[in-house]
Amino acid sequence: MSALDAKAAIVGWVFTALASTYRFVSEEGTDRFEDLRQSGSAVIFSYWHSRILGCSRYLQLRLLNRGYPLHTLVSHSEDGEIITRWIESIGATASRGSSSRGGSAGLRSMVRSMNARRGGAVTTPDGPRGPEREVQAGTILLARISRAPLLPMSFSAERAWRLRSWDRLIVPKPFSRLHVVIGEPIEVPRELGEGGREAMRSHLETAIRKTDDSAALLAGTAV
Repeated sequence: MSALDAKAAIVGWVFTALASTYRFVSEEGTDRFEDLRQSGSAVIFSYWHSRILGCSRYLQLRLLNRGYPLHTLVSHSEDGEIITRWIESIGATASRGSSSRGGSAGLRSMVRSMNARRGGAVTTPDGPRGPEREVQAGTILLARISRAPLLPMSFSAERAWRLRSWDRLIVPKPFSRLHVVIGEPIEVPRELGEGGREAMRSHLETAIRKTDDSAALLAGTAV
């Protein structure tokens, strides 16, 4: 086993062990996704890089484990390779790329996967390098190409660690009670000028921050 394989296995084991103890005690706005799924529409869940553990666990339990396909874009870095292996281990599909390296090809690969398996997508629009909680252009481009609405999303844990990484990753403590919030869907027009792209980017950023606030209020914690 290579060093990368070993690292990926350890990271996957730690997250799986931790996540198995989490309990989702409130879910706000989940009807918004159900309405879109019933209509046959694909969706794009968008949440910050710092919220990846709780949101991914929620989507695994509620969607992947029930046969709903999900696809995501992961950077070409070593950390991206580890994340890719974990994502594929829970049944999602990973396309490689980022806003700085191979992003356009990665986004188009995601769209092909969404069309082929008729599922949804997941993006962390401030990744892979930040700035924290600031939307980059890739998620807006994905929504424009795929014609799928964006669903802003967040979670909060009543007890959690906050890492000193660039994204200040939230790691819920064992047996934490988690609260999930899904915001109003955002439709991105196919034709967008520069001003329109900036307006949609700002709109999504505000919408995700709003779900952060709502989830923190439910959990009684800081954002």
